[in-house]
Amino acid sequence: MITKNIDLEKLIDKYPISIKYLRENNIKCVMCGDPIDCTLEEACKEKNIDNNKINKIVIELNELHLKYIKS
Repeated sequence: MITKNIDLEKLIDKYPISIKYLRENNIKCVMCGDPIDCTLEEACKEKNIDNNKINKIVIELNELHLKYIKS
């Protein structure tokens, strides 16, 4: 399960489908080919995303992952 405290490196490694979603939401998860060293929440805060939106992002990432593994 994806949480706001997941390290971006772990998120990318375990749930690669999330990269496209994060990019579409202007959340940097990869720089120069290497994952950024922070949590999902920290990356969102850098973009001034509030807690309600962060919670929505976590929900959407989990839904995206569930759809991916079911297909």
